[in-house]
Amino acid sequence: MGKMTFVVEYEDGKEPPISFNMEIFGGKVVEAGFRDYNDDMLTEEEIEALMECLNINELENTSASVDVDILLKKLGITLVRQ
Repeated sequence: MGKMTFVVEYEDGKEPPISFNMEIFGGKVVEAGFRDYNDDMLTEEEIEALMECLNINELENTSASVDVDILLKKLGITLVRQ
């Protein structure tokens, strides 16, 4: 079953009520977050700090069960391979 994520901004206090299994655009709400998802995003400074600590070559060589590119993408890091 396909899933979509979208963010709608409302004025404070004017948010509509949301409940699980509520129908929306022909589907049903199965998960909802009542926060600003940007609060969980890494800043540029945090990404740089992580990059300084990570040994990418060691991570790639020792993590056979982990797709390193996907892991880094989740952290907001894109490697440029040459």
